[in-house]
Amino acid sequence: MGETALRFSGIFAITEIGAEIWEMLCEGKDISDITEALLEAYDVEKDINDFLQMLRENELIVE
Repeated sequence: MGETALRFSGIFAITEIGAEIWEMLCEGKDISDITEALLEAYDVEKDINDFLQMLRENELIVE
């Protein structure tokens, strides 16, 4: 996670998929493992990419 995530005190509204992504990030899984797991479970490639981009833009994750 990015430094901003550690200091962030706001609220983000996220979808169920977003919540799953966040949980997996907290478990230390990398982006490719998260994407693979979600693509197996759902047809959500665009949702995954959009959510991760939002996290990057807000400096909540770093790669």
